Amino acid sequence: MSEPILNQILEELRGIKNEQQAMKQEQQAMKTLLQETRDEQQAMKTLLQETRDEQQAMKTLLQETRDEQQAMKTLLHETREEQQAMKQEQQSMKSLLHETRGEQQAMKIEQQSMKQELQSTNARLDRIEQHVAEIPLLKQAILETLEITKLLDSSQRSFESKVTEDLRSHDVSIKLLAERQFKLEVAMEEIKNR
Repeated sequence: MSEPILNQILEELRGIKNEQQAMKQEQQAMKTLLQETRDEQQAMKTLLQETRDEQQAMKTLLQETRDEQQAMKTLLHETREEQQAMKQEQQSMKSLLHETRGEQQAMKIEQQSMKQELQSTNARLDRIEQHVAEIPLLKQAILETLEITKLLDSSQRSFESKVTEDLRSHDVSIKLLAERQFKLEVAMEEIKNR
């Protein structure tokens, strides 16, 4: 073969090598791009999973928030019911306090009445004590009067014939003593009747 043909074949071979080299480089670049695409896809998958996880977490948080709101509503309702019950109990306590005050007032009036009755009873007891204290004196006076009467009667019988004047004076004394005795007996009857 002639030299020009060989040179032409060599040139074609070099071109083919260069094309092969370029194809290898392009293939390597495509592999790199494919790997980067795969990495991006994996990153996107990871990001998508994280997004889904975040969405699930947000749903869970939202549900928990709703549950808490429901619990707060329930607690608020129970608190209102307790407040209502406390108001009713307070009203009942006010009524009971009013009744207690009324009873206390009635007890004070009754106590005042009892004090008045006690004072009246004490006054009556004082009067009775005075009368009772006078009874021994009355008894003593009556006994003395009776004894004096006996003595006077004895003296009157002894000296009747001898001393007329004395007899008359004795008669007067007897009358006085009799009146005194009568008055004492009347006084005793009045004391007994009391």
